[in-house]
Amino acid sequence: RDVAGMIHSLHYAAMTTLIHHGNSHPDELALLEPWLEAWYVYVAGSYLKAYLHAMKGSPLIPEDRTELAIMLRCFLIQKVVQELGQELNSRPEYVEIHLRGIELLLRECRCS
Repeated sequence: RDVAGMIHSLHYAAMTTLIHHGNSHPDELALLEPWLEAWYVYVAGSYLKAYLHAMKGSPLIPEDRTELAIMLRCFLIQKVVQELGQELNSRPEYVEIHLRGIELLLRECRCS
């Protein structure tokens, strides 16, 4: 759960940057978005790789990569939906960040 939370936080940071920058420079959004998504994928992947290396052999981590992927994806979906609900109640202008997170998770599901 904590790893999924950290990965979600990285996505949130990238998308918050996109939204804030886009508010003042809307003409640069198309250029910036793929770079921020690439940054997120790289940093989240590096974080996950380092975590799995450090936890190698731990009974907390499934040995089967498919089981691990399913577990991580479930925790990520849970996290993004939970935060979507919180944003709907407190900061509706940030809902787009979580909707993009859901979209990214669904794209990954189709690729796997």
